[in-house]
Amino acid sequence: VYKTVYKPYLGKNSFTFFPVLLRPKSRGTVRLNSNDPYEYPLIDFNLFQYEEDLDKVVDIMKQCVNIVSNTSAFEKIGAEMFTIKVPGCEKYDIYSDNYLGCVARNYPINVYHPSGTCKMGDEDDETTVVDPELK
Repeated sequence: VYKTVYKPYLGKNSFTFFPVLLRPKSRGTVRLNSNDPYEYPLIDFNLFQYEEDLDKVVDIMKQCVNIVSNTSAFEKIGAEMFTIKVPGCEKYDIYSDNYLGCVARNYPINVYHPSGTCKMGDEDDETTVVDPELK
């Protein structure tokens, strides 16, 4: 992907949007691979288990394309969308719903994990999960 899509733009000013679905319906799992603590766990992201999640990501991506293509702010700086299709999605019209869905499914990016936290506090507080010593 780097050689095909990004390398032609080296040395040119560019920017990237990272559309992130903060509250996906789909849920993944992390399971132990064995009883060996040094063995990597089995991680199944289970992305897009629900089509609704993919639809939302495609919508977010379309909004990013629209912002770059149809706003005066980006027009003033001469911003243009990439014209090279990512490998595996060449059969779709670039920036169509099918193309964006293909990109989302085949090139997912996880920027951070904004969920899965638990409350830390005094051991006497019934609303906390762990104390300051993580016990």
